[in-house]
Amino acid sequence: MEDSFGAFVATKRKEKGISARQLAHKLSISPNYLCEIEKGKKNAFSNTVLIKMKETLCKSQEEEYEFYDLLAKEKNSIPNDVLDYIKNNHSLIKLIRFANTHNLSNEVWDRIIENALAVVQKE
Repeated sequence: MEDSFGAFVATKRKEKGISARQLAHKLSISPNYLCEIEKGKKNAFSNTVLIKMKETLCKSQEEEYEFYDLLAKEKNSIPNDVLDYIKNNHSLIKLIRFANTHNLSNEVWDRIIENALAVVQKE
């Protein structure tokens, strides 16, 4: 896992054989701006650009998760894919509030996850 969003973008772009100029053109941003992002000198941009960037650079779910996690780290926020899921799932909001109120430990969360996986595997 890369240590910054910009490093992730640069690495994935190079792995895919895309020049900075080509990616900038595809994203409708300037090559200089992309360079500043890759160097960590500029922050992320609009959701439209981020979606195009994710679709261009991320081919696996693991890459998408890393993309979202590094972006959230840079913004000091929750990853967008997780936030969207939480916003649309009232039961999860109730669960998080319950966990917060009762200060659930990591061990308890691990058991909750194991139980959830067992339920899903039965379906």
